[in-house]
Amino acid sequence: MKFIKFSLCNLLILSFALTPLLSWADFTVTTYNIRNFDYDARSNARTNKSELSKILISLQSGIIAVQEIVNANEFKQFVARQMPQYDVHISRCGGSGKQKLGVVIDRNLYKVNSVKEDSRLSDSSSCNSGLRPAYIVNVTEIATSTNFDLIIVHLKAGGKQSNADVRYRQYQILSEILNEMKRNGKENFVILGDFNTTDFNLRNQNYQRFIDFIDLNDLINPTAELECSSYWWGGIDDGLEYSSLLDHVVISTTLYKIFNKTAISNEAHCKKLDCRISDSEDLGLSFLQVSDHCPIKFTASR
Repeated sequence: MKFIKFSLCNLLILSFALTPLLSWADFTVTTYNIRNFDYDARSNARTNKSELSKILISLQSGIIAVQEIVNANEFKQFVARQMPQYDVHISRCGGSGKQKLGVVIDRNLYKVNSVKEDSRLSDSSSCNSGLRPAYIVNVTEIATSTNFDLIIVHLKAGGKQSNADVRYRQYQILSEILNEMKRNGKENFVILGDFNTTDFNLRNQNYQRFIDFIDLNDLINPTAELECSSYWWGGIDDGLEYSSLLDHVVISTTLYKIFNKTAISNEAHCKKLDCRISDSEDLGLSFLQVSDHCPIKFTASR
């Protein structure tokens, strides 16, 4: 009996100690590129849905923006099975790779008012050609009636200068989209997704173009505090995987200012290896069988 009392006491103390850590984050937004869900032809691998489920549930995020959803119907069914309190909205178009964008959102916390696709980012009139559109989701936080827009993106991939030049044009288009929304009285934005900022850690001219986009539109990029959001082979056949920062959660200054406390984190194998150069086995299942990218989570409280 004494042992039981001691255990219960310890549990109570532990719960009180953990409460501040679990309760302060009442606004959580995550972005996650889930590599060609649910089959990646490059690696000839099916998405490990058991591992993916563990990752998504562990995030405890009210909003999860997703990219590279090739099998949209299966993804919706997967979320319905594993996360029944969440709704899923997926774009109709996904470019030549059929890599659709979407949002997984807790219906108890948020109301989705509208969704739309802006094909200007894709530079194509066809759903299945060109690049991915911007996926714009207007949301209201139920508890506070705060209205904001999610602008989910998956910009041009590739490390060549020609690819970076395409991304630069996409920054200009995103600026046009933001200015149009501002003219319509909107000022609360979260722009998030796979920006493919391959030069971010190099601090070169392409990095500066991204920074100029952030500054021009009066945005805050908390992701700049992170070292990585993905791993790749590094262009070197040495059997190792190298980290890079491709994914971002970018927030309008107006929305950011309503929060008293904020944090940004990378999850899955990026967190596990602390962005160190590693081999694929050390990176584990989340890298080998789910995605080369990691979830990036922004948390905040008022």
